Amino acid sequence: GPPDPMNLVLDRLRKHTTNRPKKKKTLLSHLKANLGMEASEADVTRLLEKIIKAGHIKIDDKEGVSYQL
Repeated sequence: GPPDPMNLVLDRLRKHTTNRPKKKKTLLSHLKANLGMEASEADVTRLLEKIIKAGHIKIDDKEGVSYQL
């Protein structure tokens, strides 16, 4: 089957250590690009929530993103 989108995204983020989105908004567009243009906002939000639940990303109250990859 197709690779898990979450794993794809995490792999890319691990490889591009200097170029990671620092804000939630940028991260969401990054995720959308990874999922493909046909992905809906809901798909993107679900993927982000999944990554946050898995403990790989934290978003603070100023929408700043930190990574635990």
